[in-house]
Amino acid sequence: MPKLFCSHDALPPGFRFEPTDEEIVFQYLASKTLSRPLPALIVPEIDVFAMDPWQLPGDLEQDRYFFCNEMSMSRTRKLTCTGFWKSIDLLKPIICPSRMPMFGVKKTLVFYKEKSRRATRTNWFIHVYFIALAPNKPRSNQHFHKSLVRLGKWVFCHVFSKSNGIDMSKKVSEQETSDADSSFSDSESSTS
Repeated sequence: MPKLFCSHDALPPGFRFEPTDEEIVFQYLASKTLSRPLPALIVPEIDVFAMDPWQLPGDLEQDRYFFCNEMSMSRTRKLTCTGFWKSIDLLKPIICPSRMPMFGVKKTLVFYKEKSRRATRTNWFIHVYFIALAPNKPRSNQHFHKSLVRLGKWVFCHVFSKSNGIDMSKKVSEQETSDADSSFSDSESSTS
């Protein structure tokens, strides 16, 4: 297993690692998947889904990037010591016409802390990217994920905290879902 290090520690002064979705998929993830040299050796390999987001190496205030083996990503419920990662949106294709039929796929997950059978949504998010082939052109976004053929065993993970002064925490249960949404709206309008 490679040495764990913060990607920002390996960068020269004044350089920031802020890749676009296309750079993540077609320069880093495609190279890793196809066993080609990476543009820069600053992204460590870690089982991201086995740790709480604040336990991952790097500065908690900055975005962090990791390669992860797809086997840990394929667990149905991505459990950690204190919670779990849950998908919050549909798959988003990342396309580069010169690379077709290969393309990238982006999936967003949010971290929930679990205590006494109650889950609380946190402000920790992860964008998970993987490479795929589309044998058939999907007719709609709903059929998009069904026509995918995944390539390789690697996923690229972008972990970050969305705190921008907005309280993203919300109790999640069947009874409190509507109450939590209305109380968030009320507290936001009273601060304006």
